[in-house]
Amino acid sequence: MDELAKKGIVLAFVLSFLLSLGAGCLKGLAWGMGTMAGALWSIVNFFLTTRIMSVIVSEEKKKKWLAFLLLVKFPILYGLGLLLIVSGFFPVYSLILGLFSIFVAMRIVTLCLKPV
Repeated sequence: MDELAKKGIVLAFVLSFLLSLGAGCLKGLAWGMGTMAGALWSIVNFFLTTRIMSVIVSEEKKKKWLAFLLLVKFPILYGLGLLLIVSGFFPVYSLILGLFSIFVAMRIVTLCLKPV
C-alpha cells in the first residue's frame, strides 16, 4: 500500500474518532456510534478498494487473492452496510456523516503532501 493511502487511513481513524465524539456529545450515543460505524465501513471499503487495485495492476496476477478480496468486499461488506442502514440502530444521517470522513482525510493528506 502506498504512503498516501496509509496516511489517509490513519488520519481517517483519528478524524472519525473525533467526529464521533463530537456527534455523541451533541446528538447522543446513537449518533456517536453511528458516525463511527459509518466511518469504519468507509475505511474498510477504501482499504479493500486499494488492495483490489494493487492486485489488478501487479505483474503477477493472484487470482485466488483477488477472488477473496472481491468476495469480502461486495457481498460481505456491502451486506453489512445494508444491515447498518436497515437495522435502525443508528440514524441514517449519522452513518452518512461517518462515510465522508475518509474523503475529508484523503483531501487533507493530498493538500499537505509536498511535491518531491
